[in-house]
Amino acid sequence: MVESTIQAARKAGKWVGVCGGIAGDLQGAVILTGLGVSELSVGIPSIAAIKAHIRGLSLAEMQRIAQQALQCRTAAEVRNL
Repeated sequence: MVESTIQAARKAGKWVGVCGGIAGDLQGAVILTGLGVSELSVGIPSIAAIKAHIRGLSLAEMQRIAQQALQCRTAAEVRNL
């Protein structure tokens, strides 16, 4: 659903932002960024860790991880990436 939202937003010339638990999760932030989410809204205590983690990966790597996540059948499989 997130991927579909991002694709529709791009076609409409809009950006997509995500807030909440998944945006503040290290792996979730990587997957969302790899899918093309433009903005992540996380709690203040999580900002530094999320930024450091994302900066440690290339966009190509995050896109690869996101594509792997899309192929998973369960949330547990995504968490094990």
